[in-house]
Amino acid sequence: MSDIPGNRTRSPRLTGKLGEQDIRFALDSLPVTAGKMKGRVQLQLPDASVSRIHARFVEKEGRTALMDLNSTNGTFINGIGLEQNETMVLEAGDEVRLGSVILHYEE
Repeated sequence: MSDIPGNRTRSPRLTGKLGEQDIRFALDSLPVTAGKMKGRVQLQLPDASVSRIHARFVEKEGRTALMDLNSTNGTFINGIGLEQNETMVLEAGDEVRLGSVILHYEE
């Protein structure tokens, strides 16, 4: 497949570990809410440092972005903390931290 703008197949995803469990989560259908509240989030992260409804992955100008939802222990991209309701566009290779859970964003 050629790398012509507008003709590229994107398959954004998150990868990481939660204890011994591998995390692989496709971000094909946005928005995606992340947190530990079963039944209320699409990306469930059962970790004490993660808020019940922690953050949301959204589409912004055709790209994947991350928004903090007033989390208790913070949402970080490459070590930079997001303010409450702040949205930041993700780049391939970014490290996303929700509380103490570390994920990697891939395209």
